[in-house]
Amino acid sequence: MKIYRNIHVLIFIFIVSCLSAQNPDIHGLIDQYIAIDSIKDVNVKRYSLNQFSEAFLKWFEESEVNTNELNVNHIFHLQSNDFETYLFSKCISGKSYQINWFVKNNITQKVYAYKEDKVLNDIKDHILRLSGEYKTISKSGYERKSLVVKEQNSQEVLINVVDLSLKCSFEDLFNAKNDDEKERLNDVISNKLEKLGKDETTFSHDFANIKRMKTIFSKDGKVKICTYNVENSGFQHHFYGAVMFKSDDQFLYFPLIDKTDKIQTPERVTVSNKKWFGALYLDVIDVKVKGETYYTLIGYKGHDEFVKRRVLDVMFLQGNRLSFGHPLFKTDKFTRHRMIYEYSAGTSMMLRYDRDEKMIVMDNLVPSETVYTGVYQFYGPDFTYNGFKFTKGYWELREDIDLRNSQ
Repeated sequence: MKIYRNIHVLIFIFIVSCLSAQNPDIHGLIDQYIAIDSIKDVNVKRYSLNQFSEAFLKWFEESEVNTNELNVNHIFHLQSNDFETYLFSKCISGKSYQINWFVKNNITQKVYAYKEDKVLNDIKDHILRLSGEYKTISKSGYERKSLVVKEQNSQEVLINVVDLSLKCSFEDLFNAKNDDEKERLNDVISNKLEKLGKDETTFSHDFANIKRMKTIFSKDGKVKICTYNVENSGFQHHFYGAVMFKSDDQFLYFPLIDKTDKIQTPERVTVSNKKWFGALYLDVIDVKVKGETYYTLIGYKGHDEFVKRRVLDVMFLQGNRLSFGHPLFKTDKFTRHRMIYEYSAGTSMMLRYDRDEKMIVMDNLVPSETVYTGVYQFYGPDFTYNGFKFTKGYWELREDIDLRNSQ
């Protein structure tokens, strides 16, 4: 019986592979899509779904789309003036779903393919039926289109993209071939991000579907930070983004302008959002000092062919002014405005906030030989750990900490 099942799976994979090599008939393609449900092996199912996705993408790119040909119970279709979108989903195992979707920009005729892996809390069967709608919101002469898809009879949002064109622009930027093209696309992204950021109704949106941009929120719910980086030729990293601040009585938007090359002695200075020590921020920790809130930031600073960089920074608001860098990091000798770590591009460094221990923890970095002291391309972890513990208004350095019980 097992042999026959394996033969059936191999035949199925062969058929789907053949479909992906030619412009398939959509009816046969849908039949093969439905047949994926019969596959029990998780790896084979995922492979078959990916093969089907390639075939569907080929059909979408080359065929004249006729929505009447599609069974909407299996493949869902959404359309607006600017975009044509198809979505489909399969249960991979248990509560794990893979959602594939394809977007065609009706203006440029360019097609974008995306894949989302989701784990849902409460699934009663293995058939995920999709429903959704485009929403158009106009504000201040600016139009935003949203795609919202929910599980049938559920309020859980599976896909919620505030601006499809922004998502597509990030994909174009990621695949751009030269610096001039990247600069042009980044101007488009910056303008769109500014329009979204200044729209207070988008503040709670986490932009989770824009994979090329990192969005984080402060614990107090008042700050939203969006950052991304562009790598130009010669391993030159430039960082971009914005900070949104929302309280009961005000809403503020701050663009982030990377001026890293203009900042002297960065560990000792406070700078504004217009003279930003750029980084891709991965986490934010709220701390209080004399009644004022300071947001500690854990960031990635880019790398060249020899050295990677990580950074700990501090962000705070004074009136309507946003500042970065504050003397909160206390080591044996100095109190620094920010901490910068450099190490070999051939290794990695752990730097994160342990919420159980309420401590920033990190690898201890040392040169491979003492002769290389200060030459950071030869630095790497030595399998001991340090940390910063917030005590009496400062992040105090703790050396050689024990992380065996830490999550």
